[in-house]
Amino acid sequence: MEAQEIIKEDMRYIGLKDGTSAEDNLIIFDTNAPKRELEELERISCEIYKNGGTERDIPVWANQLIVKGYLFKYINSHKNAREDETAKEWQEELYPDIEIYTIENHPKLEEATED
Repeated sequence: MEAQEIIKEDMRYIGLKDGTSAEDNLIIFDTNAPKRELEELERISCEIYKNGGTERDIPVWANQLIVKGYLFKYINSHKNAREDETAKEWQEELYPDIEIYTIENHPKLEEATED
């Protein structure tokens, strides 16, 4: 099997929620980056907010993945919520096999709900 075919086989849809409110976005992209790389970017991004950082401090995932030699292709973006259906419903309809990663941009609210 040629290297290019292997790369294409490894490509899959990823959903990145850039926040947890209805006004935040779900960014859809195609990548061959392994799950461990994406989980680490998710962890780093959440940690930045937890430590008082802002959106400007969050690493650009595309840049981080490309620098490491992975492919990245932007597909689309959507608001997290729609009036007529839950996010889960339309996500499953449009992107049934998608992996979702979430940047928790309201860590103080998350901590308050854990008490």
